[in-house]
Amino acid sequence: MSGLLYMLAASVVMALVGTSVKWATDGLPAPVVVFFRNLFGLVVLLPWLGTPGGITLRTQQIRYHALRCVFGFLAMQCYFFALSKLHLGSAVALNFTSPLWIPFIAFFWLREPLTRRVLLASLVGLAGVWTIRTPESGVWSLAGAMGLLSAFFASGALVGVRRLTLAGEPAGRIVFYFALGSTVFTALPVPFFWKMPTAHQWLALAATGALASLAQFLLSRGFARAPAAVAAVAYYGTVPAAAFFGWWFWGERLTPAFALGAALICAAGIAASLPARAKREAAPITAEP
Repeated sequence: MSGLLYMLAASVVMALVGTSVKWATDGLPAPVVVFFRNLFGLVVLLPWLGTPGGITLRTQQIRYHALRCVFGFLAMQCYFFALSKLHLGSAVALNFTSPLWIPFIAFFWLREPLTRRVLLASLVGLAGVWTIRTPESGVWSLAGAMGLLSAFFASGALVGVRRLTLAGEPAGRIVFYFALGSTVFTALPVPFFWKMPTAHQWLALAATGALASLAQFLLSRGFARAPAAVAAVAYYGTVPAAAFFGWWFWGERLTPAFALGAALICAAGIAASLPARAKREAAPITAEP
């Protein structure tokens, strides 16, 4: 029961991350928001460097860490751009198609086999994307394409995590190198897009970093305490939570077509990310960039 509660709390906090990003990008360029999100995330990790049992930096897998950072950088740039232009629920729903891409990337990168369930789930997910398209949602637009690309690049980053894990890299080192590399990568375009944040934008930026760290904490607790099937279903609560916050703060209309499409995307993502056999309780890979 505690695992389910942790996952439900994580889904709400993840929706709040999207909400704070949308607030921050209202007047700030997306590259600036992405940079501060990564910078605050890196600052949170610094106290664990060099502490007994903390994060160690020596690695033989630096190129895979770098590749994961590139995928993550592209995912966040696309996702934050989509959040700034689309309805909050639509942007989050598109990003949550990430589990549908993971098996295909893992097939080409890690030679992991594809299953009929994954192929069927992919078709269902695409049907969901088609269903949520409406003139006001903007899904069929550059921003919509960026939302889908954010899911694809996030999948590449997460398959990179799997590759690093198989190579024996500990979780703390993977997270730290991702935070460090992402901060460096996202700092590069900032001079070309720089705009001084206002007081409320600084608050939104700080909230984004704090909420993202809290979400990762809740996710780790939830996945450790809940079976994979329960965790996957609860985590997809992020999509309706984001739709609710979009309606509450920006008056975004919740249409039956969006509800049906979001349900199809969530069902497809859950089916694609669950373990192949009931005996396997490994947690599905999450979609947060």
